[in-house]
Amino acid sequence: MNWIILLISIVLVVVAMGWLKVQWTRWRPMRLRTATEDALKLLYVSWQADRLLTLDALAGGLGWSPRRALELLEQMEQTGLVRSKDQGMELTEQGQQLATQITRTHRLLERYLADEAGWPLGSLHHMANRIEHQLTDTQVEALNEHLGHPQVDPHGDPIPQLGHTPEPLLRQPLTDWPEGDTLAQVVHIEDEPAAAMRQVLAIGLRPGVVLKVQSRQGHLLELNVGGVIRTLPAAVALGVHVKLAEQASVQTGETMKLATLSRGKTSHIVYLADSCRGLARRRLLDLGFTPGAKVQATFSDAVGATRAYRIRDTLIALRREQADQILVRPCCSPVVESN
Repeated sequence: MNWIILLISIVLVVVAMGWLKVQWTRWRPMRLRTATEDALKLLYVSWQADRLLTLDALAGGLGWSPRRALELLEQMEQTGLVRSKDQGMELTEQGQQLATQITRTHRLLERYLADEAGWPLGSLHHMANRIEHQLTDTQVEALNEHLGHPQVDPHGDPIPQLGHTPEPLLRQPLTDWPEGDTLAQVVHIEDEPAAAMRQVLAIGLRPGVVLKVQSRQGHLLELNVGGVIRTLPAAVALGVHVKLAEQASVQTGETMKLATLSRGKTSHIVYLADSCRGLARRRLLDLGFTPGAKVQATFSDAVGATRAYRIRDTLIALRREQADQILVRPCCSPVVESN
């Protein structure tokens, strides 16, 4: 009896080992593809910034040891995706095409998750990372069509266009912005580490918000955000990128709903409410109600249910519930709208 049990056990072990071998054979290529595409996204960012990606930067971005990252880079070099330089690695032409595609997929997925699924900003990056490696190019282009060809992702990063070299980003870390009255406009918020992004969102920062650096107190930045003083650790502020706010963006006071803007007043769009999703959100964006645009309240109907707004030299009528989804700050002085 014992030898029968032993024989059955041996057979089961052999079968299990065979199953594991099959699973490993299937899983290993997918694991390599995922790691390669994650590395390509990091290389894309370096390409856009016109700098080389170092081994340490790649290892840190992937959360790997330098040795493991080096092995991946060697494989990518052998397949013609990257080439070695004195100070780091750069993408080949083939690598640029693949890096553009995976970055485009990732940012479109983030846009979809934010606009259609209502995911909070702090969760988009992780979920997009899990999905992006499963989509085909055809599915990605269908997603782009469905979203209405968005230009930026929810963090403020431009969505790459296939066949185009990425334009340099005219922005700088918030930590480098001078103290005083020079206004900065938030254009990008790093999505990692997640804990840092949660701190940034908690004080009301997001792409489109205008602020001043009031002062620096040791490792803390004191910020004036819509007339309210907020503090942010310098280490966290490194992940917030800003640019010079246009003169038309000079703002005072807190954000307000566009529906409450007085007739004849001009305002500056800060962002669309997170509750504005799907077709409704895409419709407003297509009409030009994008962060940074100037809009003026004009006439309304007798009961105030609908009001016309002048934006980009065009009069557009919105229902009150639509205008309630658009957050603005009044401009300090009248502004002549231009395209």
